Amino acid sequence: MGLDVSMKETAGCVVEDAGQRIWEGSVPSTSDAIAGIIPEKAPALVRAGTQTGPQAAWLWHALWDRGSQSTAFTHSVLLPP
Repeated sequence: MGLDVSMKETAGCVVEDAGQRIWEGSVPSTSDAIAGIIPEKAPALVRAGTQTGPQAAWLWHALWDRGSQSTAFTHSVLLPP
């Protein structure tokens, strides 16, 4: 799962191991909305990435605090903008 976090909306994309896109969309930039799409759109999530910046840092901490539903973010890859 890749996330592009902005103030109002976060765009996301989920790809399978072979690189085939299986979901692309956006949700409001709240930890509730973002955490809600993880089990729905990427139930077998292994790794998540986001661009660097203040919003990405906030999101990482908010999802980490949620625990097991967002454990892939413990292995988060920070992608340059």
